[in-house]
Amino acid sequence: MPISILNDSNTKLYEDYVSSHPEGMLYYSNKYRLFLEHIIQKKSNYLISKNANDEINGIFPIFKSSSKYGNIWNSLPYYGSHGSVLSDSRDIEEQLYDYAYEKYFKDSAGYTIITRPKENSICDDNKFDFQDERIGQWTELFEDKADILKNIDSSTRRNIKKAEQENIQISIDNDAFNFLEEVHVENINSINGLAKNNRFFEAVKKYFEPGKDYNIYTAEIDGVKVSALLIFYYKNIVEYFVPVTVSGYRNKQPSALIILQAMLDAAKEGFSWWNWGGTWKSQEGVYRFKKKWGAQDKTYKYYIKINNKELLNQTSYKLLEMYPDFYVVPFSVLEK
Repeated sequence: MPISILNDSNTKLYEDYVSSHPEGMLYYSNKYRLFLEHIIQKKSNYLISKNANDEINGIFPIFKSSSKYGNIWNSLPYYGSHGSVLSDSRDIEEQLYDYAYEKYFKDSAGYTIITRPKENSICDDNKFDFQDERIGQWTELFEDKADILKNIDSSTRRNIKKAEQENIQISIDNDAFNFLEEVHVENINSINGLAKNNRFFEAVKKYFEPGKDYNIYTAEIDGVKVSALLIFYYKNIVEYFVPVTVSGYRNKQPSALIILQAMLDAAKEGFSWWNWGGTWKSQEGVYRFKKKWGAQDKTYKYYIKINNKELLNQTSYKLLEMYPDFYVVPFSVLEK
């Protein structure tokens, strides 16, 4: 089974394979590959296997980051993007993993594989040093507002009703990047989080098509923007990506009305699922918020191998500095 690297000559075949595969997601798409390359300033190594008819039968997307301690490989990097092998069979999956191991992973400082939600990965059978877990949360979409409302928590219904009484105007404004970025940075800094940098917002505009690949929903009160939400679309899935609300307007619940409208619009366009993204087990408040929107749990795992044990003697800050945007190891196992 020949294995090669994705390049400009076979991107159409690659995209056709991902979009037709039952478990294909945005994170495997070629646009998302270019998007990641732009943000993290690294070239990708996407492995492709083909059958005797020169048809793609498996892919393995990986990125490398380097420091004095060696190479770290992720499938995939950047805020826990889903990766691992997407293939036609278990045998093909194993061959792609084995190829990557011999060519890249074996002599690296370490590597992490992030599975798809509820994926039955061969990682379960491999020897990894650590495992981490996230709770994926997905809400089924309905075209009828009543069907959505009956599947969400009563407190969320009250938030929607409150927002409707505030005369909040919801619209799609795909030129609202400056507002989205500014409020995102303010919101994340207020909780001492790690905000997405300007390259993220540049890359969305550069590699994705507005109205097709993404939309920015905004909420206005008396003509003033108070909230926004960036969502992506791929196949039948809506990806909830960047929600923002101006701090002084949170009590008016504009984001609840944005989410409801975005869900209704997506369902009418044929989308079936709303992916809220991963939640740490410690993020109880975030988990409850998503659960109140009728979200179903779909867990997924991080499988981590550390070959250079010196990495375990570093602080979390040092690892983030050496390997920005890459997952190296659970911070809970570090000695410092």
